[in-house]
Amino acid sequence: MTKIDKDTQNLLDIFKANGGKSFEALSVKKSREAYLQNDSARLDKVSIQTIYDQEITTKDQYKIKLRIYEPREEVSKNNQSAAIIFIHGGGWVVGNLETHDSICRMVSKQTNLPIIAIDYRLAPEFPFPCALSDCLDSLKFIAENTHTLKINPNKLIIMGDSAGGNLATVIAHQFNQMPTYTITSEILFYPVTTMITDNASYQRIAEGYPLSAQTMHWFINKYVTDNTDLYNPQLSPLYNEEINNAIKSFIVTAGLDPLCDEGVLYAKKLICNGNYVEFHHLPNTIHGIITTAKAINLGKQYLSRACDFILEHQQ
Repeated sequence: MTKIDKDTQNLLDIFKANGGKSFEALSVKKSREAYLQNDSARLDKVSIQTIYDQEITTKDQYKIKLRIYEPREEVSKNNQSAAIIFIHGGGWVVGNLETHDSICRMVSKQTNLPIIAIDYRLAPEFPFPCALSDCLDSLKFIAENTHTLKINPNKLIIMGDSAGGNLATVIAHQFNQMPTYTITSEILFYPVTTMITDNASYQRIAEGYPLSAQTMHWFINKYVTDNTDLYNPQLSPLYNEEINNAIKSFIVTAGLDPLCDEGVLYAKKLICNGNYVEFHHLPNTIHGIITTAKAINLGKQYLSRACDFILEHQQ
């Protein structure tokens, strides 16, 4: 039997003491409110030189926000650095700029690189492919405004957790051929890589965890509509047969996570394709360690490792 990390066990004890109910027990509205308000386990917010929100218009004329984190104190017009595109997790249903703000602050501070976080539209009001489309529209805006942002569009790192990791890797490998930008590396924390939920980890983590198989089924059913092809590689990148082997990848999976096996399979697929992959499997912890990194030290530890990876491999 797996020995659970001490910090993780403490968090699980609190979860169970509070009734052990996750998102699927709530309405969409209540789930979003609970995820936003449950901030006691999130990292403390570090100060950043400049943070501001930028409204953009999507191709279907909807307004969404980007949040720009600028850690550099003085940036000359010719100082175009690498930049990190951040896509938050939350099952495509919950989460926003605020739920992942402390993560973006930490990563921006530690790398001294600007971060652009995307506040994409959520399901079920806006099902697949809306979130992906919003992220691509955001990248188009970023690429067209690199002079203002003072970033190099050919030195982009894309980062996401869970559903955000799904969107991030889909973009990195399937939408990285545009002449206006180049994604050089991806940072994926426990990404969703398939909508087919028959892996053994779905059986192991069926219930009793903050993210269980039941929770993932609830998220997926909100994100995809009837008659959607679940093998579509824009939904399930595990089935993408055109891997971009120029992408360097940093991937973290957790053993007590229904997404564990598909993350391991995805890392293996990238490795067998010839990609450079730094892969970390954490058998003794749960999904969500970076959004609970104040409570689970492994979350902070591997965020720092991700920052080291970014600094080592930014081109």
